[in-house]
Amino acid sequence: MTMQSLISWSQLLIVLFIFLVGYYAVMLFVFYRGDLSLSRAFQKSGRSLAPYASPATAPARGAEPDIVLYNTVHELMEDCKPVFQAAVAQQLEKEQVLEALRVRVGQYPQVKGTAFQMAVTNHIAHEMEHRLAMTLDDTEADGLWL
Repeated sequence: MTMQSLISWSQLLIVLFIFLVGYYAVMLFVFYRGDLSLSRAFQKSGRSLAPYASPATAPARGAEPDIVLYNTVHELMEDCKPVFQAAVAQQLEKEQVLEALRVRVGQYPQVKGTAFQMAVTNHIAHEMEHRLAMTLDDTEADGLWL
């Protein structure tokens, strides 16, 4: 008997398939065990991961307040654009820009303290750096929301 007749192609493919499934299961466990333990902890505690879900997976009943907040954040970002345009046109100082932004941000108190606060702050910092070549440090960023 030769070596070729000991294993058929179908047996070889089945063994390779089992090996690959096992390999990927081990790799997923090794690299994502932290995520797996987090989801198990939420399941055991009776809480859900719904607050961390993306907008596409959010339940429809809680979507109404989020849509209002999304619109508010969008309005705030649009409201800040004239400040950046004026700062470029008039070559305003950093303190003048920050004061104008403080006034604009103060008109939207419902954004303060939400997850969107950081998104708006990052947007403002990016716009200041991109358009005005000014950097926004942490204390100045926090000062926008006072």
